[in-house]
Amino acid sequence: MEDGRSKSLVIRGAAAVWLLIVLAHSFGLIAWWWMTPKGFPLSHSRFWINNALPILGLVALFIGGIGVVKKGSLATKSLALIPGFWLGLAASTGILFPETGLSALYVLCLPALILFSFTFYTVPRSKVLIFNTMLGGALGLFAAYCQRAPTPSTHGQGSPWIYPERNSLIPKSNFDSAVFQFQNQGGTIISSQSNLTVKVKPLLTFMSRSPDGFWTVFASRRQRVGPFRQLSQYKSTNSMARAFYRSDIFQQLTLNTIDTNQLAIESKATLPEPVYSHLNSYCHLVIETDNALFLSFSPCPLALIKVKPFDYPTGRPARMAYFRKNELMIVEANNGEKGPFKELAKGPLKRGQALVISLISENKVLFQFELADWSAEASTDLSPTAGWGLPMNAIEFSKSRRGYDIWMSLAATSVGRGWDSVGHSAGHYRGRMVLRRLSDQLPKQAIKIE
Repeated sequence: MEDGRSKSLVIRGAAAVWLLIVLAHSFGLIAWWWMTPKGFPLSHSRFWINNALPILGLVALFIGGIGVVKKGSLATKSLALIPGFWLGLAASTGILFPETGLSALYVLCLPALILFSFTFYTVPRSKVLIFNTMLGGALGLFAAYCQRAPTPSTHGQGSPWIYPERNSLIPKSNFDSAVFQFQNQGGTIISSQSNLTVKVKPLLTFMSRSPDGFWTVFASRRQRVGPFRQLSQYKSTNSMARAFYRSDIFQQLTLNTIDTNQLAIESKATLPEPVYSHLNSYCHLVIETDNALFLSFSPCPLALIKVKPFDYPTGRPARMAYFRKNELMIVEANNGEKGPFKELAKGPLKRGQALVISLISENKVLFQFELADWSAEASTDLSPTAGWGLPMNAIEFSKSRRGYDIWMSLAATSVGRGWDSVGHSAGHYRGRMVLRRLSDQLPKQAIKIE
């Protein structure tokens, strides 16, 4: 016969509290299932944490809720999964993410302990109860582990280079070109053509970091931003410029004029250790014009993709390109920058093959931007935030108030939903690029994709 404590679940107040707990967790699981990205294969941990775990959790909550209503002692023991999950999640978050996970640990610990105490006071104790608590803890550990950034999978292609130890600054640039201007402090190249101005920012830049591979929202502002990049040495002639930059990353930027309308750009970066980030830029193009802008990509040169505005977090869909399985895909999101994604165009692109992006306005190709190393260095592992088969690399393009932006990344999670971080592996990165100023007519076979 059960003692007085085991009958406490029958008390109306405890039963009401348990029903509220079950309802709250049910809504939470439904929201998690609804909001997290889909389209992952069975072998990927995101399939299980985004699809399977919410469904299994809802089944367990339903059984526990039935036990509360019908006062079934065996069914109510499934409620022990709840405090077990939160205790496992809190403990494993603090262990797996020692730098940023502590803030999550502090937030999770108190409610987890309250739930744990309440469970063992109101639910009859037995081996089943202890087993369910341990099972919930294992699920919490799995949920925390799934939030870890995967092993960095970018491919540094550069060779070691000597970074000058002594600072040697020349405040004014001697780099002299009628077509290209260089702002050495920020590492920005500027060129104009027919009411269109292009600003190229080719330095590898991390804008939202995590020191241990956890969500960047839990990192402090200092950890997210990282050390400020400073120009430490600069040399130039009429046709060449070379600048060195120092932060926790050693970087070099070299410009050489090929001819009057062509500029060769080489960006180098040395990462002494892996860098985990949510947002970053391999290269950023800012295009200023009042006219409509179209892009074409060398793997599918006859498809002219209109650059359009998009909304965040929901609304007008974003457009982007990505490299995977020896193809360049240009796609449009379903809502904001979130999937599923509709194919706009595609073409063959092998790893290591150069990619050329043409900037088209007023039915003319005004600029071409060639990326010689992007496909060689980009990660093709699946993005944890995008889903639907999209990799970590991306070329995102959109219209903004100031004009147009083209963001290129080797591994980032700006596409999709979440603040997950992914890694750039330690090593030497090289970005060889060519900016060409043109005024070419479009081929007659070209098709505009509005």
